[in-house]
Amino acid sequence: MKTKLFAIMLSLLLANTLWAFDNPSSGLAFLKINPDSRLTALGNAGVAATTATSPASFLMNPALAAELDATVAQLGHSFWYANSSVEFLGVGFPLTKWHWGVLLTSANISGFEYRDTRASDEPIDTFGAHYLNAGISAAKKISPKMRVGVQANFLYEKIFYDMANGVSVSAGLNYQWNSHLSFGAALSNLGTMSKLRNESTPLPTAFRAGTAYSNQIGEGTLSYQVLVDAGYYVNDYGFVAGGAELRYQQMLFIRAGVQANADQTQPALGFGIQWQKFRVNYSVIFPGNSLDIPQQLNFSIQL
Repeated sequence: MKTKLFAIMLSLLLANTLWAFDNPSSGLAFLKINPDSRLTALGNAGVAATTATSPASFLMNPALAAELDATVAQLGHSFWYANSSVEFLGVGFPLTKWHWGVLLTSANISGFEYRDTRASDEPIDTFGAHYLNAGISAAKKISPKMRVGVQANFLYEKIFYDMANGVSVSAGLNYQWNSHLSFGAALSNLGTMSKLRNESTPLPTAFRAGTAYSNQIGEGTLSYQVLVDAGYYVNDYGFVAGGAELRYQQMLFIRAGVQANADQTQPALGFGIQWQKFRVNYSVIFPGNSLDIPQQLNFSIQL
């Protein structure tokens, strides 16, 4: 019965996905990049979780902070497209009956050429774009099965000499049906930016819903988790994402996933190693429309 219910939920989730608009209208694209290499390797699926999560996952669903029963610090670096990179630093910790997260994401793009109307082989100068997202999340278990969370974010962007800042909020829930099955939903990046020179940058506001299923294989040496998400970036596009994780004695993790929308499909692979309180995760994405191969590396420690 549980297996049938799980299959039905996955089918409904995929069948109700909203597909792409032709002309995306939002900016601050770095907010679409989750700096957690585990989630990236799972096709960027992970709005629901049946096991403990990492601070970077709070960016996808603030309610996941309630799954952490200890203080965890995470450091990440993303080697993204062309001359762009994303850095992440986050800490998740329980305090009284709440679970908190302090998150900092920085994105940088370099190598833009500055030219005027004069013909020249060389640019007058080069410049970059810099982005920042600083957030605080709070989550709570309001029942044995339900977790809810909210997040407040300060946003900053600078392109050449122009600067702007803004605020956004995110909210989510995670419902543990049982020890194997979980459902999640989140609304992310709802907010506004000040004007960057003449106009403000629209945020990539997104709604995402998904499910996660985990179980053991045989006597318990091996276990697995399967995740499926569907979501929609307001005025941009819809997408589906899914991935699977195979775990050996909670020490070695092998992952594969894919994210797809109407324009492209992006497979991903990754692995993780855990030793006592330390964990290292790595992921790589294989986009079909680019020569670059984005990669992510995370390090986390339980304090």
